[in-house]
Amino acid sequence: MDILFWLLGGYILLLIHIWFHELGHYTVGRFLVRISKENIQIRLFQYPPHVALRDQDKNWIKPNDEEGYFVRTYLTYDPDSKRSFLFVMGGFILQSFIFLCIA
Repeated sequence: MDILFWLLGGYILLLIHIWFHELGHYTVGRFLVRISKENIQIRLFQYPPHVALRDQDKNWIKPNDEEGYFVRTYLTYDPDSKRSFLFVMGGFILQSFIFLCIA
């Protein structure tokens, strides 16, 4: 019974960790890049978990597309690419901050 508790607890902790990571991308996208909430969405239960952006045709674009649509879509919100580094690093920044505070 203990092993089941540890396995379930581990998966829940991993899900929380991933959620904080994606929330970091989402937060930077919403408040620094100024992407409206209608055009950015956390997709936690898709593989891989990601933050999707809505393009001009109202399609949701994943960051791992091979044609580069995600980058082109991102650049419509941040044409000078001044905040792209923060958008990419937002996940690591927030998850590190949260888990350092918990530790």
